[in-house]
This record gives sequence, structure tokens and C-alpha cells, in this order.
Amino acid sequence: MPTEPRVLLFMVDGAIRRYAQDEGNRYPATLKDLVPKYLAMAEKDRARLNTLKYRRDPQVGYSLSLAQPEPGQLNIIISPKGISYEAS
Repeated sequence: MPTEPRVLLFMVDGAIRRYAQDEGNRYPATLKDLVPKYLAMAEKDRARLNTLKYRRDPQVGYSLSLAQPEPGQLNIIISPKGISYEAS
């Protein structure tokens, strides 16, 4: 598994999109629903999913970001509509 949190963010986003494609445009209830079918992670690495903030949103679909971005860095927020940034 990558050590860079932003790499994990984009890997998980890809897994969410594959899940939605296979599940009739429904999004997972939790990120753990992605493992192992859509996101290959060793059991010991699954806690890293807690470093991300995931929320299903009835209007947008979902939003995914870092749970605790580093101070002073822009936080990346990914949704089906695209990528946006927010000051941390």
C-alpha cells in the first residue's frame, strides 16, 4: 500500500467508481465495503481507510477527502462531479 495519503485517496476513489459501476450506480455504505473486491488491502492496512473522510450524498453521490489534512495544505475533495479544494 502506498504511504502517501493523497495516493490512497485517489486509489479509493477509483475503487468507489468501480463499485458504483458494478452495483447499478449505488455507492458503498462504508469504505470497508470496497475491500477486497474493489480495493486490495492487507488486513493490517485496512485501518488506513480511517484516514479518509467518506460520505454518501444524495445530491452529488459521494464526497471523499483526507480526514485530517496537514495544516496549511489544501484538502482535496473528490466527488462524481470532479475535484475541488478546501483550505485546511
